[in-house]
Amino acid sequence: MYEYDVSVIIPARNAEKFLRETLNGLLAQTAVENARIEICLADDGSLDDTVRILENSRLEFEELGMKVVVSHVSQPGGVGAAKDCAVRSSRGRYLCFNDADDVSTPDRIRCQLEMARRLSKSSDDLVFVPEDVVMYRYHPDCASHSVTEQTIWNFRLKRLKEQYIAKWDKFTIWSAGKQGKRLFKCLDDDEKLKVREFCDIDESKIGRGIHEEFDEKQRIVTHKVPIVNIETAKPPLIVCVKLDLTHGDLERIIERKKWREHVDLVYFG
Repeated sequence: MYEYDVSVIIPARNAEKFLRETLNGLLAQTAVENARIEICLADDGSLDDTVRILENSRLEFEELGMKVVVSHVSQPGGVGAAKDCAVRSSRGRYLCFNDADDVSTPDRIRCQLEMARRLSKSSDDLVFVPEDVVMYRYHPDCASHSVTEQTIWNFRLKRLKEQYIAKWDKFTIWSAGKQGKRLFKCLDDDEKLKVREFCDIDESKIGRGIHEEFDEKQRIVTHKVPIVNIETAKPPLIVCVKLDLTHGDLERIIERKKWREHVDLVYFG
C-alpha cells in the first residue's frame, strides 16, 4: 500500500534563488483537499541555503497535511542522481517531477492526478492536460544548459544504431547536405557499407552524383556513395532533413510514396 497519493520529486543543487517561489506554488495546490501529498527533495551537495529554505517551510507544508522528506545524495552526481535519490525516499503512488526552479499553478497536481487515474495500469500513453500547469524557468545556471548538443546527438545516434541500423541490411540517407554527411561520418565502417545511397530533392546536390568520404590521415577516398533523386530512392530511409525548411515538400513526398514511420523511414536530424 502507498502512504501517499502523490510524491513531488524535487532534485536540487544551489537552488536558493528560485526555491522559495517553487515551494509557494506547491503550498498553493488545490489537490491537498482530496489527495495525500508528500514533498521529497534530494539535495545534490548544495553549498547555499537550499536545504534551510525547505526546512523553514516544513511547518507550512505540515499544516496543510503534506509531509516533507529531505534526503542527501552521498556523492554529487547531477540532476539524474538527485532525482533517483528523491524517488527512493518517496512513498507515493504517483510521482510528480518538479525541478527546484519550476513554478506550479494551483491546479497542477489536481489536473495531473485526475488524468493519471484515468489511465490503465498497463498504459504507456503520454497524456496532455488542456491547461498550462507549470512554468519552466530557463536561466544561465539551469541544468538544461549543461547538456550539450553533442551529448544529445550521441544519445540519439546510439539509439538509431541499436533500434534500426543493426536490423537493416541496407538503407538510404535522406539528405546529401550537412546533416546527412554528419550522420554518415559517425557510422562505423560496417554500418557505412550498409548505406545504399544518399537521396535529395536539391538538384545541385544530386548533380554531384557521388558523395566521397576522404580520410585526412591516409590521404585517400575511403567510401563512395551514390546521390540520387528522392523519386528513385529505396526504403528504409533515415531522414536527416529539417522538417520546417521543406515547405511541406517532405511530408507530401512521404504521403505520396505511402512510406510509414518506423517501417519505411525514421526521422533523425
